[in-house]
Amino acid sequence: MVIVVPEMGKLIEGADKVVTILEKLGALDKVRTFFSRQKVHDILLVGASGTGKSSFRDHIFGETTEISRFERTTVVMPRLGTLRKTLLNLIDTPGQNYARAQRERRKAILRAQQSTKLGIINVVSYGYHEGVTDVANAVDEHGNAKPNFLQDKRQDELKQLPEWTEILCGEGGAAKWIITLVTKSDLWWTPQAEQTVMQYYASGEYFRRLASAQRVNHVVLPYCSIHKLFYGAAPMSGFYTDDLRNDHHVALVAHILANCAME
Repeated sequence: MVIVVPEMGKLIEGADKVVTILEKLGALDKVRTFFSRQKVHDILLVGASGTGKSSFRDHIFGETTEISRFERTTVVMPRLGTLRKTLLNLIDTPGQNYARAQRERRKAILRAQQSTKLGIINVVSYGYHEGVTDVANAVDEHGNAKPNFLQDKRQDELKQLPEWTEILCGEGGAAKWIITLVTKSDLWWTPQAEQTVMQYYASGEYFRRLASAQRVNHVVLPYCSIHKLFYGAAPMSGFYTDDLRNDHHVALVAHILANCAME
């Protein structure tokens, strides 16, 4: 099985790993069959502002671009692209909490409810949200991310959940699958934090607040679109290697293909 990535049409290092993961998921044959189809699969990108939705949207299609924290998505941004011959419509939504952004999100969510092939990539970052706020609000004088800032941003993640879970994941909801993507792993990934962060999203408070979305096929995956200092000031953890970054990308691709093939 040859798996082609969008990065300049090259073969991805680790393609065999994708196959291995698909075999473990019991989806390899279905993915092979699925490659012969040319149906568009809608994927709604949801998540609070600054979690890295737009960076992920570009990275999954092979573009490594650094998006300034001053560049905020203010309207719904659909993007059509191919991932391993699978045609995806990625629908990027604004994550801000002001009224216009909330209206834009709701419109996108209601449109998504009409989809017959809908997946959700729920982008979170354990509070490491980057936006237009002053650096001093997020990073202390020693160059460390402020715990209160991270906690406040995790609350922002929780507050947005009912906006889409109640419509798309309840009875009659269009969502077939959810991937909660914990981005910016280069910032929080340490031997101690890994278990804490992943459990928080997979079985802890965040998972409990998913409510009706718990009934939908759901997986939590770590991810990193680009290595970057937090607000250009707080250092990366030092534990997140390029090999890990590649492995996490490969795992995500495998899960997206498996979910699309099983719809």
